[in-house]
Amino acid sequence: MNMIVNSSDLVGYEAETKKNSNKELGNAQALNKLMKIWEGNQARSGKKVAGLGLLAVTLAACNSDDDTPFAQSDIDAAVAAVDLTTDNAAAVTAALSPHASLAAAITSNDAAITTAALTHTDGTIYATVDAAKTAGINTTSSDAVTAALTSADGTVHATVDAAITSNDTAISTAATTAATAAAEATLMTGTGFASVSALLAAYNTASASVSAVSATLTTAADTVNGTAANDTITGSSTTYTTGDIIVDASSTDSDVMTITASDDISAVPTVAGIEAMNFNLDAITSAGTATSFEVDTNGITSGVVTLDVTKASSTVTGVTATNVADGVTIASDLTLTSVAGEANANITVNATGTGAQTITSISGTTDDVTVVGSGTALTITQLTAEENTTITNAGAVTITDMTAATDTASLITLTVNAGGAIVVTDTDNTGSMSLTTSTGNITVTDSDQSTTGVFTTSNGDITLTDVADLATSVTATATGDGVAATTGADGDITLTDTSAAEIVTATATGAIVVTASEAAGTLTLSAGQASTIANTVSDVQTLNLSATQGMDGGTAAVTFTAADGDDGTNGAADGLVELDNINFTGSNSVTLLMSLDNFDDAEADTSNSTTAAAVIATDTMTGGTSRIEFNVTAGAAVDVSKLAVDQIAIG
Repeated sequence: MNMIVNSSDLVGYEAETKKNSNKELGNAQALNKLMKIWEGNQARSGKKVAGLGLLAVTLAACNSDDDTPFAQSDIDAAVAAVDLTTDNAAAVTAALSPHASLAAAITSNDAAITTAALTHTDGTIYATVDAAKTAGINTTSSDAVTAALTSADGTVHATVDAAITSNDTAISTAATTAATAAAEATLMTGTGFASVSALLAAYNTASASVSAVSATLTTAADTVNGTAANDTITGSSTTYTTGDIIVDASSTDSDVMTITASDDISAVPTVAGIEAMNFNLDAITSAGTATSFEVDTNGITSGVVTLDVTKASSTVTGVTATNVADGVTIASDLTLTSVAGEANANITVNATGTGAQTITSISGTTDDVTVVGSGTALTITQLTAEENTTITNAGAVTITDMTAATDTASLITLTVNAGGAIVVTDTDNTGSMSLTTSTGNITVTDSDQSTTGVFTTSNGDITLTDVADLATSVTATATGDGVAATTGADGDITLTDTSAAEIVTATATGAIVVTASEAAGTLTLSAGQASTIANTVSDVQTLNLSATQGMDGGTAAVTFTAADGDDGTNGAADGLVELDNINFTGSNSVTLLMSLDNFDDAEADTSNSTTAAAVIATDTMTGGTSRIEFNVTAGAAVDVSKLAVDQIAIG
């Protein structure tokens, strides 16, 4: 066989064979010697092939197990048989075959090795190592990025952020869907509906547009069930009967029932949920009261009941409504002869006439009564509400008698808002009173209201002749032109009797006249014209004074003149005998003119303390001059050390 053997391998092999227990030289030893001889000859002849130490030899059965020893003669014969001249060249040629030279042999597979090295696993052959390196880096980076940014569904994302957020919508949608489903399940529990959509479908079906009912009552017992549409019901005195049932469950529609009567209506059918009920008298007269059309509203539980007379030649000029239930409104542009409410009902009366209109009586043990007027003047001659009465009118309001069925001071109130003059002739009720008008005077002749009174006119005067029972406070504000020479209202306030009020406050562009305010601990007056304080103010301890303008619209000081007392103590006509403090405020000049003798009495008085003390005066005005002027009728020694005002004078 032919082998290429390195000499070092042979040495190793020789060492191995020496283990054969002193056997004679074997084939390997003989071969080794032969190679040494050959190498020596080669060295001598300078023909050792490229220092490789390789020799192509033909060894017949070199690995044979034949351990026949070679005799020296055999070796010598073998050496002699080798022709260094001819055999060496032949050996080299055989070793290099099929290459012409060692260099050719060495480089013979360079191209294949290079090609193999530059061939990618995908079959791509690169021209150079740099090309392969560059391609590998680029391809690897690009592929890695692409792979990293490719989702399971094959979508390639542009950036990492895009990849991260790519499923946000899906996650949010899934979460929302789950939450919605859970909420829907909770919401639908116990409703009988599997889903909101099913509920909505049922609702849409129930609330779908329906045809309005148009019913005509008969003489039989009729049942009319209204719809969510605007239903209409018509009838007459003979068909509107006690056995009828007329109901509507919707409170957002505008149902109308019209009953044309030939006489008073006494039938009491059940009527509920009808927004407007019109009762029209088409007759010359009515059986009950010749001049009043009467309708029993018992059985009507809500809505507006309008009473009218449509017969052109009728002598009936008024209307009457009885048994008015809680929540029902009675309306008419005729004289409201009588509106009788049920016990504890809260009712409304609409006086719809555009001219002067009268409500003769609103009676019954009702709770709250609301009156709304539209005309130039509204007169109420009797009203018996037990709690809150509110009256509003476009024009003037006159109340001649208010007497609650049962007086309860903590509940009964009277509130009037008008566009004209307000006149209260008599109120026997307890509770509070508030009268307000945008224009016109306010006059209260006699009132038993017992807590607070507030009176305001934006263009008129106020006269409170008798509000003696208003024990908590009286507040009056009157605005006018403030000029006495003009024909319009100055904005004057006259407090004839406010004797029970603990606090009296009057603000006027005109003059203020305080006649009787015995109980007032605090008296606050602000006027635009010369004002007076009677001597019936004996309990006043604090007097606050200011001017709403200069005197009579000018620049002079507004003077408040306090009448001298009768030199008594704790009596009705003692003047300002208990006065402790005088306060000047505002921005216009103010003068207090009082008796020096009365001032001396005030300093000596011990009603509000155990010892006598000087009267204190303060000035917090932002403009003008504060002045106290004493009217001297007799000599007296007074202490003015605590009067911190701009001017003190004796006249």
